[in-house]
Amino acid sequence: MLIVALACGRGGDRPAAPRAAFAFRTPSAGDTLIEGRTYAIRWVSVPARRINLGAAMGGHDKGYLLAGAPAGLDSLVWTVPVGFVTGFGPSSSDQMRLRLENADSTDQRVETGPFVIAGTPHR
Repeated sequence: MLIVALACGRGGDRPAAPRAAFAFRTPSAGDTLIEGRTYAIRWVSVPARRINLGAAMGGHDKGYLLAGAPAGLDSLVWTVPVGFVTGFGPSSSDQMRLRLENADSTDQRVETGPFVIAGTPHR
């Protein structure tokens, strides 16, 4: 599956990040994202490390949103592809997770708590 990033950001005039090597700011456990809508994914990471950002549904890898991204990157604007969850049959999944990892040593990583991705509501 090809996942396309719309925009990425680098830290700017923001307060100092926590000392953790990797941590997510958004999304949070329990959040709901809707297929076809755009969201900002935000994190903090060790400034000198290239990163990978991956997605998983339950125990199944959904691929990378970013791979080998440059040091200092701290956000991604992502449109959840239509069919990301619904293309496999369910109308939603409450077992979505994002994984942020050191691209050079994938044993250094953190995951979000589970959140929901749901299909587009019918009108």
